[in-house]
Amino acid sequence: MGATANTALETIFHGKSSISILINNKVYATIIFVAPTRFLKHQLESCQAYVDKATDSLTRLFSERRLTDQIEKLTHEHMQIQTVDPLGLTQLTDSISRSPRSFGEIRLSVETQTATLDGRELNLTKRELDLLNTFLQSAETALSRVQIISRVWVERSGISSNVLNLTVKTLRDKLEAAGEPRVIHSLRTYGYVLKE
Repeated sequence: MGATANTALETIFHGKSSISILINNKVYATIIFVAPTRFLKHQLESCQAYVDKATDSLTRLFSERRLTDQIEKLTHEHMQIQTVDPLGLTQLTDSISRSPRSFGEIRLSVETQTATLDGRELNLTKRELDLLNTFLQSAETALSRVQIISRVWVERSGISSNVLNLTVKTLRDKLEAAGEPRVIHSLRTYGYVLKE
């Protein structure tokens, strides 16, 4: 809110002198003096300086409030998105494409359902391919166990963390079979991340 038409107005308020602080022609504060007084020019100038400082403070306050309102609105929108899609399933369906996916030397072809590492065929099961695909779609992003299970095991009925852990272990074994460095890292009590 720009502070325009900021003035100190000397008025008579029920027989008492007062000064009003105006921002955009709206009174935001009024200073009332107990003893009826008429202001001299230098007194009015001093009051105008005070009004200018008060106006600046109010303008900053309104700007901060507007910024706070915007932050609250964005936070509310983000919470609605998380409520509507807490598992990130729309991310999965919105980002499905037939182009090959890769990370470092890992290559996955969704079309042919094959994966290679530095040219070596990995011979992955369907679940391992789906798991690798999930990691490749979210490379360097921490994924919770719930997110991974919801993306890889669409039926999800009765799937435990142990099944996920075992599938991650067999995928890691195949990715590290020739002594390659680990790229699927555990995040204690949370899930996994694909990173160098």
